[in-house]
Amino acid sequence: MSRVIVIHHVQGLTPGIRQMAEQIAAWGHEVHCLDLFDGALPASLEDGIELAEGLGQGPLSARAAEEIAALGGADTLIGTSFGAAVAQQLAQQGSGVSRLICLEAFIDPAGPWSFGPWPESLRAQIHGMEQDPYFAEEGDLEAAQNFIASPSGAGSELFIYPGSSHLFTDPSLSGHDPASYERVLERIRTFLES
Repeated sequence: MSRVIVIHHVQGLTPGIRQMAEQIAAWGHEVHCLDLFDGALPASLEDGIELAEGLGQGPLSARAAEEIAALGGADTLIGTSFGAAVAQQLAQQGSGVSRLICLEAFIDPAGPWSFGPWPESLRAQIHGMEQDPYFAEEGDLEAAQNFIASPSGAGSELFIYPGSSHLFTDPSLSGHDPASYERVLERIRTFLES
């Protein structure tokens, strides 16, 4: 059994994020969701980005770290989009996490926004759509491909899905892609059991 922490995207801790967490818990894992927006559910990506920027990446990451510590830590972090960046930062900066699942975002560990060296014990699983304007067109996909091909990426995985939706892994939002989401869940389950 894994202890899993789920970190939401810029539209908050939606019913879809909770549904994913419940599915993972049904597999026998201990799962906790963070709510970094205190219940706020921005109506659009743009509204969510504005809220996240107003709160600040640094303070939100610090709060996430405090909440995870209060829960007793975790061995797996799962983040979606903005939440994936928060999860990646925490995983790379010594939180004791051994598995990182990045949904629809990935920060280049060798790039200018790097969170520092990649821990040898950390394995990642990265998921995104091939034409997602945020994941594919803003450099996350290329960064993930380069990472997987590097020595640091040994043991990590990248999965690319057809389509152009962002937040396709959230069943409560209009961009949800049920078929791709089911494949994401299958791969997450295998990763957690490995």
